[in-house]
Amino acid sequence: MNRQKFIASFTKRSSLRIHMSLILIATTMAGVLASKGLLAIGLHNVALRYPVTVLFAYLVFFSAIKIWLWLMTDAPVSSSSDTGSNLVDGFNIPLPSGGSGELPFSGGGGAFDGGGASAGFGNTLGEMASGVGNSGGSVGDVVSGAGDVVGGAMEDEGGLLLVIVLGLLAVLLFSVVGAGVFLIWQAPAILAEAAFDAVLATTLVRSTRRMKEPDWMGSIFKATWKPFAVVLALTIVAGWAMHHYIPEAARMMDVVRLVW
Repeated sequence: MNRQKFIASFTKRSSLRIHMSLILIATTMAGVLASKGLLAIGLHNVALRYPVTVLFAYLVFFSAIKIWLWLMTDAPVSSSSDTGSNLVDGFNIPLPSGGSGELPFSGGGGAFDGGGASAGFGNTLGEMASGVGNSGGSVGDVVSGAGDVVGGAMEDEGGLLLVIVLGLLAVLLFSVVGAGVFLIWQAPAILAEAAFDAVLATTLVRSTRRMKEPDWMGSIFKATWKPFAVVLALTIVAGWAMHHYIPEAARMMDVVRLVW
């Protein structure tokens, strides 16, 4: 079975967008807990704490993908050579059993490859952000508060700096939501590609150890590094501005409270 047929069959059999949503919820919760834990041990510097939290959340994201693969296949998943794995059996997807035992597949991932998912992030994020803007919530409160500051506190430098920091935090929140929407939308391509690489790696280990096995971690990284890089860059900028201009604020809500 080739790559495209495998991905099409796997996508049809699984609710991959729901799976990705659960993975992102777990990742977000881990990031929030990590930030609270760092704050509890005395790391009040948001210029350091926020980027560390994002990096930790990204590692948790990979761990969650690995657990997902394990649950989907009822077998251990590894990015390195592993003999005796039952990864292929867990999928219940028919694989050829010819004399050579190799898995025939066509080169390239077509429209489902991880590169295609990541390459469209820039355009997709812009489109998704417009729909996310109607959700209100904390981002709407921040933007509304910033408007009040512009109207009443622009006369002094402190008010202007507060507006700048609030604007950066609002952009950061939009980027996090936009990245999440993008990953959920691209979940069929991202997760199915990772599953194929995991199955292919195990099949190649069984059939021939001379070939270098594909890496599901590389597939995930290729599809997600761009949204992650955008969020990390905005986190660094917003965290630095928040720490530099409002050093007494240890959380985003501390900045929002200054508006009222």
